[in-house]
Amino acid sequence: MKTPTKACLVILLLTITISTSPAQVYITVGGGYNLAAGQDVISTNVTSSGEENVYGSYGKGLSVGTGFGFMFGKHIGGELGVSYKTFSTYESTYSDNGLYGKKEDKGSMLRLIPAIKVTGGEKIKPYAKFGIVVGVSPKIEEVITFSGSVLSETGTIKYSGGSSVGFMGAMGVDLGITDMFGFYFELNSINQTWAPDKAVMTSTFSSSGTINFVDNLPDNADNEELKVFFPFSSFGINAGIILKFGGK
Repeated sequence: MKTPTKACLVILLLTITISTSPAQVYITVGGGYNLAAGQDVISTNVTSSGEENVYGSYGKGLSVGTGFGFMFGKHIGGELGVSYKTFSTYESTYSDNGLYGKKEDKGSMLRLIPAIKVTGGEKIKPYAKFGIVVGVSPKIEEVITFSGSVLSETGTIKYSGGSSVGFMGAMGVDLGITDMFGFYFELNSINQTWAPDKAVMTSTFSSSGTINFVDNLPDNADNEELKVFFPFSSFGINAGIILKFGGK
């Protein structure tokens, strides 16, 4: 069977499903907390006796968001989620040869999450969702402070630009209070990294400037470095309210 014929059959089946099913639109509003997953080296603690890696993921922390969904039929629908992952912070320290320093790494991200939802039941509806995660305006900021007998410096590095696409999976339950109102609870997992386009550095001591990240680094490249990836993966729990409109 040729591809256009297959496409026509899929569209026809979807049309029949939508036209013969009680369509329902819903809105969710909620939030949750995420733990780090897919952890990588964020920074390093340095002392006179040695060094220690600091592991983590910027996907850790609080998140708030909303979702707009449409049930094509009784058991399957589509959803567009919008979620803001608030700043998560990691701290590391430096203490050696009379020089003391502290570094704070902070990351946040706005996410668009289109997904497919499969559900069942009546008043209590278990469901599963899977989809993709698109990072919008992700940000990471490093704040560095050094102090000592001959040096005092404060600097920042702000990463921006680039794209971030990942995957999402979730399992949860909708608890219907009325035909229009209920609550939802879910466990979710997100697999995501981010590769920024540039880093802008400012400092009270050394020179400032902009570093552009590239895939290929020629010899004697000026203000360029190889592309780096930051972890934003997580797993956590979300809860909130759900408002339903249309068919039952």
